[in-house]
Amino acid sequence: MYTCAVKLRNKEMVILHSNKSVSGEEITFSFGNLQSGVKVALAKYAKYNSWNFYVINTNSSNVTLDIEYIKLEEGNYYTGMQPYNQDMEAFKCLWVMQITDLMGYPEYCNSNEIAFLVPIQRRMMKTPDISNNVENQSTGISVRKTDGTTVTGFTYEVNYMFKNAVRVVAHKNNHGLKMSDIGCIAFRGQSGFDSNTY
Repeated sequence: MYTCAVKLRNKEMVILHSNKSVSGEEITFSFGNLQSGVKVALAKYAKYNSWNFYVINTNSSNVTLDIEYIKLEEGNYYTGMQPYNQDMEAFKCLWVMQITDLMGYPEYCNSNEIAFLVPIQRRMMKTPDISNNVENQSTGISVRKTDGTTVTGFTYEVNYMFKNAVRVVAHKNNHGLKMSDIGCIAFRGQSGFDSNTY
């Protein structure tokens, strides 16, 4: 059983409930009146695994509907919880963790360490730790030279968090690299920054 809420801006909400599945192929929602002469329905077709929203206008002229949101829930009741804004929820997650193919560029270099500035999409809850702090070109962290080759044997730590970047320091005694040799630091797989640690 599914419940669907359709909310028009400045109008009352319409609640729809699913009917019995038709031959296992679809779930069809009961019609609900949005306004005079205008009904809505929602159907899911298992064959295509997609939901379709229908507006049926029986008026003789066109009707404009200002839909504020449509919320689909499993079960017999509408919970009343506000529908999620996917972009906003993703932005909130960045407060805690950022792990999507991050890349940083050298800030300074001495014989035993290289500092990189790694841009972040927003300032995090607190100075983060490195998640999946493993040196691996495909699924972890790697230091890469300007010619694209990977240099191994480093350990990594977060040194400081700025408003829009995190400083990561790569440590290796006598690494033998000059500033002009260093291309970037790359985070792959689940490697990145996690501020949800204590």
